[in-house]
Amino acid sequence: MSGRITFGALAVVIHDGAVLLVRRRDFPVWVAPGGGLEFGESPDQAAAREALEESGIEIVIDRFVGVYSRQSAQESLDHQYVYLAHPSGGELRRSTDETTDAGFFAPGALPRETLWWHRMRIADAVAGWTGRTVFQMSGNP
Repeated sequence: MSGRITFGALAVVIHDGAVLLVRRRDFPVWVAPGGGLEFGESPDQAAAREALEESGIEIVIDRFVGVYSRQSAQESLDHQYVYLAHPSGGELRRSTDETTDAGFFAPGALPRETLWWHRMRIADAVAGWTGRTVFQMSGNP
């Protein structure tokens, strides 16, 4: 593969049995909050920062779920550290520089536009997985 390799972090934030999702501004899909690691930042710090930036919610990490890898359409191999977390403060913001909406959804009733690879990561976090490594191929929900 001649593309690039990226590393990111994602937080599956659970409050009263519901999962925090944000609707992306760059294209209209629902996802768990997350994004790329910044220089000098640990994956759990990145997950907490991204949750706050994208939703206004401060979080506490409860456990590491796993590393999920996926080859993207842009010829990159993306690795994302996934954490289960719960809110510890802040206030839900429905719109940010990166998002157009945010809310909490029952795990079995996620919006139709939720990305399939996020659905799997959410399901694994809710099911109690820890230390999982997964390669998510395009088209394999």
